[in-house]
Formats: sequence, C-alpha cells, structure tokens
Amino acid sequence: MRTGGARHWAAGLVLALLAHVALAQTDLATAEQLLRKSGLWVQMATVADTLRDTMVSGPQGVGAGATPSEVARLQVLAAQAYQPQRMQETARALVAQRLNPDDLAALNAWYDAPLGQQVNQMEVDAGAGSSEAQRARGLAGADLFQTLAPPRKLLLRDMVIALRALDMNVSLVQASSWALYQGLRGSDANPPPGVPGEDEMRARLDAQRPGLRLAFAPLLLSGMAQTYAALSDDELQRYIDFLRSPSGRAYTDLQIQAVGTALVEGAAALGRGLRGVKDGANT
Repeated sequence: MRTGGARHWAAGLVLALLAHVALAQTDLATAEQLLRKSGLWVQMATVADTLRDTMVSGPQGVGAGATPSEVARLQVLAAQAYQPQRMQETARALVAQRLNPDDLAALNAWYDAPLGQQVNQMEVDAGAGSSEAQRARGLAGADLFQTLAPPRKLLLRDMVIALRALDMNVSLVQASSWALYQGLRGSDANPPPGVPGEDEMRARLDAQRPGLRLAFAPLLLSGMAQTYAALSDDELQRYIDFLRSPSGRAYTDLQIQAVGTALVEGAAALGRGLRGVKDGANT
C-alpha cells in the first residue's frame, strides 16, 4: 500500500460499497485527467501489483500451504482479479459520477502548482518498486521518524488525520477480507469445509480491528516520514491545509471510495475463483 497521499485512502469505504444509480456530475475524460494529475491513476497499477503479491504469497495470504501448482493457478487468478486497467476504469467511473464540478478549480490549482506536483511525485515514488524495496523504505522511515523533532512528528500525525489514513487502512483490510470470504462462500447455504459461517466471520473481523489499528498507526507515521522527508515543515503544513480544505476533503473521500470499490471488487473475484485452484478441483 502506498505510504503517502492517496495511498492512505480513508473512512469513506462503506459509502463506496453502497450501490446506487446516479447521474454523472462530470465527464470521464475530466475524471481521468484529475486521477492522472493526483497520481492515483498510476498508483492503482502499483496497488494492484502489491495486492496480487500479498494476497497470494504473503504470510497470511490465500497461497499459504498451497502446492506449487495451486500457487501458479492462484497467481493467474489474482492477476485477473486485480487487473490494473479494470481498477483504473472503476476509479474513473466513480470519480466522474461523484465529483462536484465546483471543486475542480481548487483541485487543479493544487495539482498544477509546483508543490502539488512535487508531492504527487513523492507519493508515486513511494509506491514504486518491489515489495522488498518498499519494506526497506518502511524500515528506513521507522528509523527516520525516531530522529524527528516533536513539531515534525506532530505535523505527520496531522497528516494521518487529514488523510483519514488509519481508519481507511483498517476498513480496507476488513472490507477486502469480507469480500474475499463472500466470494469464496458464494450462494451456498453452508460454507465450504474450513470456511466459517457469517456470524463467526463477523466476530473474527470485529476482534481483529483493535490489533489492526495498533499495527497500522506506527507504519503510517514511518511511511509518511520517509515519503515526505524532502518537504520543509512549511510545505508539509501547506499540503495538510489543502487536505483540510472543502475541496481537498471531498476529493480525498472520492479517492478512498474509488480505491476501496476497486479493491473490494478484486477481493470478491479472487474469492469466487478460489475453489477452482485446488489440485483436482476440475477433475
């Protein structure tokens, strides 16, 4: 997941999951242009790659304990579920539908300004590279955060709040887990062997929430310390002020909803295909 800016998409995830029909407020071309300016268009592809690796090969991924042939099928399935172009199209459609045209002038003013462009490039760079490279940056960020003066640490905490980063990460993990579970269970009245019932699954997710918050809080601060290391305190405060502005808050929410929708769709697709990756499933 990205460590800065739009990679901390926050607490509006539930809104993104509520299906409804609405007239588009802006056209697709304008929505895509804004997504490209803000870096989210490129970052969607990065997030897709990271999610594919994490969901299949992570220590608690669905590939844990799988045979080599099952892992190979899982990798194909995950690549289909987290297809970058599909995720970008989902984000573009949602932004076109929900972006208030009255916010465009303020958003373009920020993203076209030198500081906005600098911040955008920092956030894109933070999500680039292999999983190993991202882990190395995270460790470097943790060391850096410990050396920062108290005023800088407070600014980074303000950034976490302005981006609704902590709530978003927890909500995104839990919503993706639920979508994966629902996809795996499908429409069966009884879950497959080893898959908990809905009440038990909800209880498990509820129990995990406090631990997720404790785990994410230091990671977010470390990631932001590293991502925005080149910004002065004044520049960081200007970015926070933008995020707190009405247009900045509205667009942050849209990014949260767009990314959340795309990733939850991917998790559901992955869950639906899991039964077919088992050795002998199609014999």
